Amino acid sequence: MLVLTRSSNAGVQIGDDIEVVVLEIKGDTVKLGFSAPRSVRILRSEIAEQISSENQNSAVRTASLNNIAFPALEATS
Repeated sequence: MLVLTRSSNAGVQIGDDIEVVVLEIKGDTVKLGFSAPRSVRILRSEIAEQISSENQNSAVRTASLNNIAFPALEATS
């Protein structure tokens, strides 16, 4: 992990397309601004973890549904 010290209004460039700027510092809270193409998904860590957990739970439920045996249906004429 790269650790940098930045003051208010100072930024960090990531690759050619992403910039992170420190907008405000109040006590132990830092407000960040992100500039990135729309194709880049930017999420808070806790939201990304929640999505990952929900996806894993959904995969487990789907896998358990695949193990259910359904009785064969007879065709009626």
